[in-house]
Amino acid sequence: MPDFQFESISEMKQSILWGGEVCFAYQGSDYGIFRAKNKIILNCGEMDEWTFENVDALLNHPLNGELLKDVLMKAEITWRNI
Repeated sequence: MPDFQFESISEMKQSILWGGEVCFAYQGSDYGIFRAKNKIILNCGEMDEWTFENVDALLNHPLNGELLKDVLMKAEITWRNI
């Protein structure tokens, strides 16, 4: 099984800036980060969805009381491209 974990926040940021998509599991929920037009979307299932203008806003979004950039460093990355 491939290792999809990020080695640094810089690597994570570059991946998303280049249009990378990320799926991850955290605290019993599955999340996805996707691009749509000029927006970045973070979703959790079909119920919760947040839209961001840029990668910094995404990575500084609070998720369960923590910044998303910190969550992504310890969450199980289940899939990513780029």
